[in-house]
Amino acid sequence: IRNSNLEQAMGEVYAEKLTILLVDPQSGGEEKLRSFLGEARLYRAELIVADSLDEAQGLLHALDVDLMILNGSVDSDVVLASLDERLPARLEVPVIVLTRKSEDRLALKAVAAGAQDYLVLDTLDADTLNRSVRYAVERHQLVADLKELSLYDELTGLHNRRAFFALARQQLKLAERTYARMLVFFADLDNLKYVNDTYGHQEGDRLLKRTAQVMRATFRDSDIVARLGGDEFSVLAAEIHKRGADRALMRLRRNIEVHNANPAHRIEIALSVGVAYYDPTKPRTLEELISRADRLMYAEKKRKKIKAAQERATSDTDPAAAPL
Repeated sequence: IRNSNLEQAMGEVYAEKLTILLVDPQSGGEEKLRSFLGEARLYRAELIVADSLDEAQGLLHALDVDLMILNGSVDSDVVLASLDERLPARLEVPVIVLTRKSEDRLALKAVAAGAQDYLVLDTLDADTLNRSVRYAVERHQLVADLKELSLYDELTGLHNRRAFFALARQQLKLAERTYARMLVFFADLDNLKYVNDTYGHQEGDRLLKRTAQVMRATFRDSDIVARLGGDEFSVLAAEIHKRGADRALMRLRRNIEVHNANPAHRIEIALSVGVAYYDPTKPRTLEELISRADRLMYAEKKRKKIKAAQERATSDTDPAAAPL
């Protein structure tokens, strides 16, 4: 009964068609694979055959492929060449490697290069192939989901701290080679602790989500926008001149004003922002840029607190400001 329930659940997942691309030099196993795939109970397979890796690359770009099988049962040089290039690890589809005879060295190399499975054509049967296909697709999707979770902040959908530092360092290396200019913004949500303490963390989460929406609306799709954690946000804007910081800050303030003017938003957004400029003639590390932007952000926060205290003092001493 337990196996029957499992098959029923899997059948719901794989009821739709799977498009499988077979790279099959010298037609070493196409007929056998077609026969085995035709016996699949939990999915319907459409098998497309490519005679070379070059043809396969073109089909991968043109079609929605769910799985690729590298068949080296006649000519293992194709498999070896693809593994040397770490082809499976670079593809966005799962890969199964197929060979004529079992070779432990080749099996280990296939898995290390990113292949989901390694099968031997001479001993292959329909159940083994179809189980391998199902598991390869499922594992690949699971890894993709986990990868997405590891790079994005679950609450706001922005890049998380890990992704920001990885992508920003990559962008910084490119800027060093091409002498490109960049800006790093470091922002702090001023009133998050007050909101959490006064209205509860659910309201604080809503404020964080709306702040993320404002950040997305302000910056370009090519900019790296991230929530570093808590109430901290950061943005890396590449290929932008120092004067671009003023324009970006103006857009940010305008978008915040639009948000705060909406009566549906119970809590207003208040951000303190610091900006660090990357000068290609005087390169700095990412940590140095963030540190400078962080210091400037805290300086702005301090100015805002001093201004608020002065305004309160004025209202307390000015008779015109006192209630009748």
